[in-house]
Formats: sequence, structure tokens, C-alpha cells
Amino acid sequence: MRRLLLPILIALACALPAQAGDSYVSVRLGAAYSSNVDQSLEGVNHPTRCDVLLYRGTGHQPPGDAACRADTPAFLWGSTFDLGTGSVAGAAVGRTGRWFRYELEYLRTYLGGDGALPGGATTDAAFLGKRSEFSAENPPIARLSDHVVDQLLANVYYDFLNETRWTPFVGAGVGYARASTRFYSHWSRKAAPDYLAVEFDPDWPEVAKRAAAGTVTIMDTQVSETVPGFQLLAGLDYALSDAVSIGALVRWVQVGDVDHHTLFDTIRSHAPVRADGTTPLDVHVALADLDYFGATVSLTYRF
Repeated sequence: MRRLLLPILIALACALPAQAGDSYVSVRLGAAYSSNVDQSLEGVNHPTRCDVLLYRGTGHQPPGDAACRADTPAFLWGSTFDLGTGSVAGAAVGRTGRWFRYELEYLRTYLGGDGALPGGATTDAAFLGKRSEFSAENPPIARLSDHVVDQLLANVYYDFLNETRWTPFVGAGVGYARASTRFYSHWSRKAAPDYLAVEFDPDWPEVAKRAAAGTVTIMDTQVSETVPGFQLLAGLDYALSDAVSIGALVRWVQVGDVDHHTLFDTIRSHAPVRADGTTPLDVHVALADLDYFGATVSLTYRF
């Protein structure tokens, strides 16, 4: 359907009265590309041996050392994602002034997603503290998917007017963007007896280790926030008539960082609570470097 949309619009627009004016409407379709989106997670991190729910019914109590009593959120792990290519579509209304051209543009960008290993940096506390526990057959994974950016931007252009049908232009825009992404993370611990063979320092009771063996930690959340947006644009229009033109436009879009507060879905196969067994384990998922490149073709009608 999208392949047919632009030719149909061109045909309809060319049939309209060819009387150009200072105002215009434009529709745009194209592709987008984004890479190196950074994700980080911040929250309270307790060692597995501190989890009171693993000791339930065993006759043992978890240790009460400083690591188990920690109550200050800290950086846990981070990942970098390459969201690859996707689609972009939008529309704009504008007006040509004496020196510049002004428009209001709505744009929707969709990018599929990517998966990465959490804890890629050696400073990641959660990864370093627990990496010997995780299953080699089902290693930790973090994933961004269904990344959508809805933008409303005010753009200003400078047209390089000349005596041909071709009009190059450059521009910039500012406004707001609604960035929405599904974030998924999955951590599986080794099953017994491999888990029982892990060397823990300090050591803790085997019955609690058996309760931890094979458990999973899962987060599956929709990260969404409205943030400032900015873009730089350049392109070339070709006049089909006094009123109708087609064109090509490239843009670099920068979207503000997203900070999302949420809970884990499951911690060590039980409710998403801290090691004390009652306090909800809340975390902040942050996304940064959400910029992308877009290229679109456009159909513009002036009136």
C-alpha cells in the first residue's frame, strides 16, 4: 500500500489548479537508521546469598553484612544496541516568508530492535557480582524492540532560489518527541549441580543455593517518555508545476534521553522484591544517544 501511496498523491496533486501561493502542505515517506543506543539500569543490588526468600523453610537465615543491607541505588549494568533500519512517515504544513520558510511537522519513526549482552563493561556491578552464577546455555540477554518516535517539530528552512525547477534547501527544527521502546531482559542461573559447584565468597548454606539454582530474573517493560527533540535538514525540491513539487530530504534527528521508573517482573523466580523479601525492587531504565538519520521523498502542494 505504501508503494502506491506516493504515485497516487502525485497524480491527485497534479490535477489540482496550478496556482502557487505562500502556504503549502507536504507528505513524506522514507527510511530511518539508528545505531549505538545506550541503555543503563540503576537500582539497589544485593548478592544472591542475601535473598531471604531463598531461606524460607530451611531453618537458616541470610547473612546481615553490609552488602545485604545496602539501600542506595547504584549503576547495575549497561548495554549498547544497534536498532538498524526502519521506516519514517509524516506530514507538514508551512508558509514561505520573505527570507525563510516555516513549517510545523509531524513525524513517526519506527525501528525494529536489537539484542545485546548486559554487563558489557567491566564496571557493571550486577554482572561482575553474579556472572559466575549465570547459565552458559541460556546466557543473560537484554533487548530493545518496537522503537517508535512520534515527533512534533517547528522547522525553519532557507531555500536557495534560482531560475531552474530545482530548489536546494537547508533547515533546522525544534520541538518534542515521544520515544517509546519495549525493553526486555532475561537472566537465568545455572541449574544444580552446576550451581552448587560455583565458588562463593563468602560461602552460604547449600539448601539456599539449591533454592536459587535454575531461577530466572526477568524485566519486560514499555519504556516511554516525552522529551525535547532537535533536527538538522537538507534537501532538494523539483517543481512539477507552479503549485506542485516533489523532493528528497535527509535529516539528522536528536532525541533527549529517556529515564523510565519500573519494577522487575520476576526476581530469582519470585516476586520482584529486594533481598528483605518485602520491599519492591524498583529500578530506573535510562536510554541515551537516541539520535537517528532519516531520508524521505516528499510531495508538496502550494496554495
